[in-house]
Amino acid sequence: MNKSEKYIGNLNIGKKSVSLDTDINYQAIEIEYMGSMSITSLLPNNYIVSKGLKKILIVKLSKDNNVINDLFTYKGLAVITKCKLIKSDLSKYNIYINKLGLEFWDRFNGEWDFNTSNYEDLNFDGNNNKKKFQYKKTVYDEDTNQYVTIKEIREK
Repeated sequence: MNKSEKYIGNLNIGKKSVSLDTDINYQAIEIEYMGSMSITSLLPNNYIVSKGLKKILIVKLSKDNNVINDLFTYKGLAVITKCKLIKSDLSKYNIYINKLGLEFWDRFNGEWDFNTSNYEDLNFDGNNNKKKFQYKKTVYDEDTNQYVTIKEIREK
C-alpha cells in the first residue's frame, strides 16, 4: 500500500534542532530540504541517518515500538519543504512542517517595518535580477546616405 495519507503529526523546526510530534510508529522518515544544512548530532545505534542530494533519510533498523521524537540538531539554514513518515507496511503519511514564528522574526533581523499588506507599498517589479546589455540598432541616414549603428545600454 503506497498511497500517501493525509497529514498526521508535526515536524517542529527550531533554531538548532528538529523534532517530530506524531503518534505513528514509523519505520523511516524522508525529509526534503533546500539550502545548506549539516547534521551535528547522532541518533542511537538502531537508526541510520543518510544525507543525500537535498534529502535526509532516517531509517529505524529494529521493529520495536520505541520511536525517537528529537531527530537531530543542525547547523545552517533548515528550509525543510516536505516530510513523509513510512511505516513497516510501506504506507506513507505526510507530516506538517511547523516553523517557529521566532525563527521567521530572526530572519528579518527583528525588523518588521518593511513588511506590508498594501500592494501600492511594494517596490517589486517582477524582475529583481535585471542585467545590463548593449542594444544595437542600425538605421539608414538619408542626409549622409549611410547606415548608422546606434548603441545604447539597456536593462533586461
